Amino acid sequence: MTALKSNLQMAAFILTVLLMVVLVKQIRTMPRLFLFLIAASFNLLCSDIMFISYIDVYDIYNFTGHIFQFTAFWLLYKSIYYFTVEQPFVAVIKAKESLELKERKIKQLAYYDAGTRLPNERYLKEYLEEHLPQGDSAKALLVFGVDRYEGVKSSLGTAYAEKMLETIAQRLQEVLPYSYVLSKLPEDRFAVFIPRYEQLQMLQEVTDKLQQMMHRSLVLEHFSISSVLHIGVSLYPKDAANAEDLLQFAQFAAYEATKKEERVSFYTGSMQEERAARLVLEHDLKKAIEQGELFIEYQPQLDLQQGAISSAEALVRWRHPKRGLIAPLDFIPLAEESGLIVPIGKWVLETACTETVRWQKKHRKPMRVAVNLSIGQLYEKDFSRFVKQTLEKTGLAPAHLQLEITESMTMNTKLIVPALQELKALGVTIAVDDFGTGYSSISYLKDFPIDYLKIDRSFIRNILDNPDDEALVKMILSMAKHLKLKVVAEGIETPEQLDYLFHNDCEKIQGYFISRPLPYEALEADYQAIQQFADEQLNRLKMTK
Repeated sequence: MTALKSNLQMAAFILTVLLMVVLVKQIRTMPRLFLFLIAASFNLLCSDIMFISYIDVYDIYNFTGHIFQFTAFWLLYKSIYYFTVEQPFVAVIKAKESLELKERKIKQLAYYDAGTRLPNERYLKEYLEEHLPQGDSAKALLVFGVDRYEGVKSSLGTAYAEKMLETIAQRLQEVLPYSYVLSKLPEDRFAVFIPRYEQLQMLQEVTDKLQQMMHRSLVLEHFSISSVLHIGVSLYPKDAANAEDLLQFAQFAAYEATKKEERVSFYTGSMQEERAARLVLEHDLKKAIEQGELFIEYQPQLDLQQGAISSAEALVRWRHPKRGLIAPLDFIPLAEESGLIVPIGKWVLETACTETVRWQKKHRKPMRVAVNLSIGQLYEKDFSRFVKQTLEKTGLAPAHLQLEITESMTMNTKLIVPALQELKALGVTIAVDDFGTGYSSISYLKDFPIDYLKIDRSFIRNILDNPDDEALVKMILSMAKHLKLKVVAEGIETPEQLDYLFHNDCEKIQGYFISRPLPYEALEADYQAIQQFADEQLNRLKMTK
């Protein structure tokens, strides 16, 4: 080997070492490419060492150097191929897969409900538009909502409400045939498209199956909730000729189903008119407070131990300027849905306290007034301060105000207990209304600052004929006694019901047998007669005890 060639090989060796140092420092940016280049540089380095070391062309070092050099060139080729062909191709494949994944996610978000993973309203509409015209068979769409969904949502929170819907969705998939199209609509509503039916009896069987599915309680962590569905049915082509109308009419029918005992309603043409009338009624209700259309009726409560009419429940009424008296069942749910129940509740509280003070001053007797609260009022900020200001403004003693909550409102103990404790600190009494009809657990009784339980009228109605109702009433009376709570029985309509409750040590009763709800002026005028009638009944009972 000549001196010049030896020097050139040495220079190449040094340059290769420098190149390897640079490559090692950059390896994190493109690991695979730089590994190829480092390996190629290493083989070039080895080949340079072999070429510097051999003496003649037949030396083994010369042959080995060419092997290292060939390997280095092969690795350089691999690195060029990787950088110019393989890596861009892999990048394109990954970009395509990523795009397809994003498209699937977008489609999932666009056409499926995130919580239940069921097809959503958009999917249903497009499916109906495509499949309704196909074939000559009669088709049906069922839309149904979940009773007590709003109560669970407002009492326990959104997470529990969503869990409730997910549980129902799972049950629906288990009981419905695969050929039916199940969808999740906004809020608490579901839809089932039946692509073919022969007779209406078949649809009735489907609705029965859906209601039977709800007989099992919904278990939400440590809560056990009972609920039913309100189901609306619209038919194609009988009721509607397109997807939009078919869905809308089924929703109208579902709303009407909430008013029926069987909770199922088939669409009729009059429902559109009723829907429009409901919107008008909501508009009129907004003006009812300002225009003085609301008033309060008081239903006296008889204290069976003291023998006196010592309290009354305040019940809001609405006298419409054109339609006359509007039934509470027609406007109270509307007020709750629209949020008007909060200002109405405030008006009722102020008016009831004012009129109770007026009654006390006239008769010079203590009188307690019971006012119903809505969940919206309890959740309102500074509600206890409003109650305190109302008591101070009207001059009513806190002990003469009883605030009543429904049993379903007791589910969210984290929010309700602090609110009730603030109210209790004012000196008012707290009652649980409609006890026994809603919440399946009674563990809250020992945790809530309550004073009274009100037995729902549905249990009192058949107390003498239904052993189950009698057993339940006895259990409530016994439980209340052990928990040092008092009991008010609602819906007393016969002397036999009064006899039963008197002999079973119920503290208070109210119902049409004693007095129907009366406006303030009528209560003032009839008070003595009501008290006299109550005295006669109690004297009769004491003689038989």
